[in-house]
Amino acid sequence: MSSNTENTGDTGQVYVNEKGTLYQLKNSSRPRVPSRLFKRPRSEIDLYDEPHNNSSDEPGNTHQPKSLQLLALDFIARHIELVESLVDFPDLIAKPLFDLVEKYKIFHDERRQSQVLQLFCEAYGQDILDGLDMAGHYLALNQYLHLLLQFNSITKLDISRCELGDDHEFLLHAGCMESLKILRLSENGLSDAGIQMMTTKLRMFGIGDRKSVV
Repeated sequence: MSSNTENTGDTGQVYVNEKGTLYQLKNSSRPRVPSRLFKRPRSEIDLYDEPHNNSSDEPGNTHQPKSLQLLALDFIARHIELVESLVDFPDLIAKPLFDLVEKYKIFHDERRQSQVLQLFCEAYGQDILDGLDMAGHYLALNQYLHLLLQFNSITKLDISRCELGDDHEFLLHAGCMESLKILRLSENGLSDAGIQMMTTKLRMFGIGDRKSVV
């Protein structure tokens, strides 16, 4: 059997993996065909960090494999809309997971932004947002009001000079922001009618915080 192998000189195709790229040796029975070891579309997870300068004697760049934790967080971030809840997930992962979701611009996707923001707010509360200053930004308030109401743990909110008037939609929901302690409403053209609308749920159903400062 060994003599037959020596006569043919055919040891089969020999490949070498170098930095995630698969190469066929030159003395193999077929021409050298370089190809990626992991063929994947760009939307899937990259197993390697960006190349950086090698500090060793060998010149050139090197690719460091990502940690298993980072790979797992990357996968969750790309499919965050499939997560039912982040409650009881350790706080240690909240910041890197939030940063990855922002990196992939998921908060800019109108189809997913509200659902994903609610996931983080329910699990991490004030760690996501404790206070917000929107004074004078009436266009942003009107456009993103539905997202603002997701922050159920916000304690300080300034929406002065936002031209609310007595009929703005925010007044209907302000009483439901149970964690809100300080609310600034100056220069919004509010009358007693607007204040009554804002406090309706508190007066009639006891929903809201009676210690809030307006």
